[in-house]
Amino acid sequence: MEDMRNLLIKIAHYYYRLDYTQNEIAKRMKMSRQRVNRLLKKVREEGIVKISIEGYNESFAELESGLEEKFKLDRAIVIKTMEKENLYETLAMEGVNYLISMLRDNLQIGVSWGKTLYHLAANLPSNLNRFQNITVTQLVGGMSSEDGPRKSDEITRMVGEKLNAKTYFLFAPTFVKNPLIKEEYLKEESIREVFEQIEACDVVFLSIGEVSKYSSSLKTTLIEEGDYKDIIKLGGVGNISLRYFDENGKILDCDLNKSVMGIEPKTFKKIPEVVCMAGGKEKEKAIKAGLKSGYVSTLITDEETAKNIL
Repeated sequence: MEDMRNLLIKIAHYYYRLDYTQNEIAKRMKMSRQRVNRLLKKVREEGIVKISIEGYNESFAELESGLEEKFKLDRAIVIKTMEKENLYETLAMEGVNYLISMLRDNLQIGVSWGKTLYHLAANLPSNLNRFQNITVTQLVGGMSSEDGPRKSDEITRMVGEKLNAKTYFLFAPTFVKNPLIKEEYLKEESIREVFEQIEACDVVFLSIGEVSKYSSSLKTTLIEEGDYKDIIKLGGVGNISLRYFDENGKILDCDLNKSVMGIEPKTFKKIPEVVCMAGGKEKEKAIKAGLKSGYVSTLITDEETAKNIL
């Protein structure tokens, strides 16, 4: 038994201290590479070697990998939970870092609406105009002046200016409830061009909204009280770019969803990267359901939200 332990210690020394490859150890110890592999596994199992990652306890690697696995995400980024009034901006700042990391010539970006998207646009530095042929496209129709800086067209303008990008504005209302009038809008060449540009996006940035009397869409008078009650009756728990979904992430079959002038749910799955910045206790149910839809590929959220939706 002692001989086996000494053998394991020796192999561990060669592999972890001297950086020998498994082939080099096999040759030196006159054994097969397969046996070396098995012994190295035993080294870890018996605690002869304990692997620690510097800073691991201070990072959120375990939460991030848990989110990626559970919701089949390409990437999850978890930040420290902040007070509610600071959370949206902190999430947006992480979104800014992520956007900057992927900037390149010919990148086609889409942006949605809301408080978090506004903070992304506001915090984006102005010295990023060294890239060529970037486009920024508005994902949902224009909103009333009451909606202030959260308006999708204003966010599109801000991001476009800072990136020196060509901007595509969706000159249409957020909702068009008359199907015939909506059809006429969609016949307009300028509108069709924007929808084609949306489908050509390499990446889109958005958030997930909850269904509550405190949600941005209701507080900004975007959604009428009657529509809000219908959404609740149908089991709606959240929205992604103003398309409402149930607890399983399924888009509701309702008049309000049909009236949206903006990105179609099926388009999300055609876009290579859909980045969602969302967090906070009031949004947990909506975020969990929204991730089940399969529309989001990258999630930026906070620690408490991550723990509660896993």
